[in-house]
Amino acid sequence: AYIKREYRFCQHNILNDVSGTVELVLKLSDSGCICVMLNTVSAAQAVYSSLKDKVNTDTKLLLFHARFTARRRKEIEGECIDLFGKNTETKRPEKAVLVCTQVVEQSLDVDFDTMITEIAPIDLLLQRSGRVFRHENTVRPPEFKSPIIHVLVPQGGGYGGTGSVYEPYLLDKTRKYLNETSKIRVPEQMREAIE
Repeated sequence: AYIKREYRFCQHNILNDVSGTVELVLKLSDSGCICVMLNTVSAAQAVYSSLKDKVNTDTKLLLFHARFTARRRKEIEGECIDLFGKNTETKRPEKAVLVCTQVVEQSLDVDFDTMITEIAPIDLLLQRSGRVFRHENTVRPPEFKSPIIHVLVPQGGGYGGTGSVYEPYLLDKTRKYLNETSKIRVPEQMREAIE
């Protein structure tokens, strides 16, 4: 059951640039709930630990990746659903940043006001986008009027760690597609995008 949405994709040439990524997070984290999805655990850990000293004290900061023990993962998953799930009128924080890896891509029914994600093949980017503006009844800060996905792409060539997770050829094609199409309507344009 896809919700009809138009996602806008903004590219930033800061892939693998921890301080650049942190800066972008800080710029967006004045209000609202942000998901920062990185493709490797080491990238997630680096961004999280750098954010820890910089993010406002009233901002809830969480880290979620696949290398936690199964028990700890269950706990974090529960916390994420409490904070960002469907029925969170009471618990949804005014400001929060979840730094995560692909563990959030598929199974979690969570909803964010915006997302920063490292480049990934377009089908996965669309799947990730599904975590933004997901629930109709979520009350959002006024600056988040429509779903915007901030995609981190390399400055020059290489993809670094991301290139060992995903086929660089697919990443190149995805970038080319996003260069030509910054808005994608879901579900209408999904097939075209994936092809």
